[in-house]
Amino acid sequence: MKFSIIIGMLFAKSAVGQQEVPCTSNDIVVFGDSFSDTGNLFAITEGALPPGPPYDAGRFTNGRVWIEYLADLLKLNPPAPFYSDQEGTNYAIAGAASGSDEGTTWTAALAAGTVTITIPSKGVRLQTQDFLNNCGADCCSSEMLFAIWAGAIDFAMLGEGPTYMNIIENIKDSIKDLIGAGATKILVLNLPQIASTPAGVGVYPSLFVNVTLPTGLADSVEMYNADLKSALTEINMDNKNVNIIHADITNLFDMASSNPGKFGLDDTKNTGIPRLDEAALFIKGTVNYLNADNAFWFDGVHPTTTFHKVLAESVLEIMTKSPKATKTSKAPKISKAPKDLKTPKSPKRA
Repeated sequence: MKFSIIIGMLFAKSAVGQQEVPCTSNDIVVFGDSFSDTGNLFAITEGALPPGPPYDAGRFTNGRVWIEYLADLLKLNPPAPFYSDQEGTNYAIAGAASGSDEGTTWTAALAAGTVTITIPSKGVRLQTQDFLNNCGADCCSSEMLFAIWAGAIDFAMLGEGPTYMNIIENIKDSIKDLIGAGATKILVLNLPQIASTPAGVGVYPSLFVNVTLPTGLADSVEMYNADLKSALTEINMDNKNVNIIHADITNLFDMASSNPGKFGLDDTKNTGIPRLDEAALFIKGTVNYLNADNAFWFDGVHPTTTFHKVLAESVLEIMTKSPKATKTSKAPKISKAPKDLKTPKSPKRA
């Protein structure tokens, strides 16, 4: 079986020893995985993954990702990849789990369980430490916005459905480290239903999903989202000067899947059909498209840039309705934000 592009991916460039990177209140600092990566894994693997084209400039989609659109909406500096020559403020690495592992190893569903892959993706706990070690004396300005979106890899690649509380503990620890360094604005996204992605359904196997998904995955993700919300609420209540913004985006994914046209997504084909044929690309080395450029899904687990833009607009709406409204920027009006995406009300404080 030919996996020609997955070569030289076992060795990561070390972030230790890099020069301090100055940050300002106009920056947005990002931790996470391929949903937020703007070129870190691409730089670490020296262009091996993701292959472009069809992937766009180191992103796991066909254009910009949600955090770049959000930065634009908030009039903040674009979050360039940190683990690259740019040394920006985006620490998210595709394939990164929530913990302290230096890399991620899984048996790819796309290869029918015959190929085990390892990629040098530092977990979110290590990403957080790299930021704190490299950003300089004022790395956590009170006006700086931090964003964390993690957990998908733990479920989809590492099969940690039954032990999802480990993910929440990792996120909590990263938040506490940032608060301890002076952070006051932290945005945390929950997870979409991984079982409902094209790869999760099983019709379109993906390189980025384990051949065996955990039993009861949908229930585990639902419980994870509920417990994550409770954990973030608790941190918020314990830190009166800190604004932990919980972005519940699960419903948005569900609505976009059932009514794609409402969100500017192509509705001429089934939304479960991804834009990119992963089997053709990663096994045969050819590019084949199965759906429109503005389909919901770009590959088996990653949405298109069209949906990333919709996601950013919805996250912004959630931020502006947060009980502790962020002062990062005056939010601009959004022309087509989903009207029926309701922000969960925070419990009343005693």
